[in-house]
Amino acid sequence: MPTVATRRTNGKIRFKKRHDLTVERGEKPTLPNRKTLAKNLLEAAGQAVKKGFKPRSKEDQEKCLQVCHKCEFYIKSQDRCGKCGCYLSWKTKLRAWNCPEGKW
Repeated sequence: MPTVATRRTNGKIRFKKRHDLTVERGEKPTLPNRKTLAKNLLEAAGQAVKKGFKPRSKEDQEKCLQVCHKCEFYIKSQDRCGKCGCYLSWKTKLRAWNCPEGKW
């Protein structure tokens, strides 16, 4: 489904796609396609099994989230990574899972 600009408010453009997303002008949030999301999910599950289900400390989780919130791939409205499509509140919980850009 193509992205369609539906209206403009306070310098922001509302885009309507599968989810209702609001982004700054010039930016366009994109998630990987479903095939890539499924592949990333299977890889993450494999990493968790291979490296163990060791949780990160709360401090490490916060540091990772701070890095993510400054990243160009961060989708604020969904709290997701635009690169891998993961929900960041989950991705930062295990030590086995890392940033796809190598930032943490």
